[in-house]
Amino acid sequence: MNTHRLPVALVALVALVALLTSRPSVPEAQTRRYPVYASSVTTMTSTGRSLAVASDVDTARAVLGARVVDPLAGSGWTITPSGGGASATWSTSPARLTATVTSGSGGVLVAAEHPTLIPALEEYDLIVRLDVVTGDAASGTSKQVVLRCGQSASNYLTTTMRSDGAMEIGWYYGGSGGTLLGMTPVTGITSGVRTGGDLHLRVARRLGRIVVMYGIGSTLASIVWKTVYNSPETVSENALLASQGTWVSVILYAPSSQTGDYVLDATAIRAVAQRSGAL
Repeated sequence: MNTHRLPVALVALVALVALLTSRPSVPEAQTRRYPVYASSVTTMTSTGRSLAVASDVDTARAVLGARVVDPLAGSGWTITPSGGGASATWSTSPARLTATVTSGSGGVLVAAEHPTLIPALEEYDLIVRLDVVTGDAASGTSKQVVLRCGQSASNYLTTTMRSDGAMEIGWYYGGSGGTLLGMTPVTGITSGVRTGGDLHLRVARRLGRIVVMYGIGSTLASIVWKTVYNSPETVSENALLASQGTWVSVILYAPSSQTGDYVLDATAIRAVAQRSGAL
């Protein structure tokens, strides 16, 4: 036996054992976290980086354009008054659209329009939160809030809420129009609801179907939606065509002369693609 080589072998063995025991175990190596910052990945698109750093599902949906929550600061909107005594402005604390028709005005309106608010998909939900600040009326037809959506100012679905809470739903397409629901009292939309700041109007478009609802609540999660109109299978094809688009308009309208100012706040406007998650 060549004993003078033994110390060298022992040294090599000790070094090998030390090397093996200093490495992480397989499970540890697999679970150890190595931070990668999305902003430093140059091969990602800007959308990819935004998705990678999204803090929650709602933020990710907003990045993808599947959920639009308007900041109510006026960006992308056009305000158009028609007739004297009608105006609208963007207000703050809280952010909101404030539309006004002054006392004595009649046959006038003011419209706030956005061409691309709704996700460019066939199925969507459009929700507007409303508060009648001044001029609510228990009866009469001299004051109306109108929500329109669809292709454009020439082709759209229209939902009208009168100052007494009655509602009417119709459409305009290709130079002609029609009524889906004639002016109908909605008992749940009382004066207290109209002026309480928690009234939401919702238009839901599905393939071959149109639904109009209202809900009352300080948060969307707390609302129990009530259906005002649910289209039958025989709904007009023109109504479906008119409602398929990204355009939105919020209108305050006084068809006849009124006593006292009529002031409306729109305190939330959002559009969500169907099947993209919660509202």
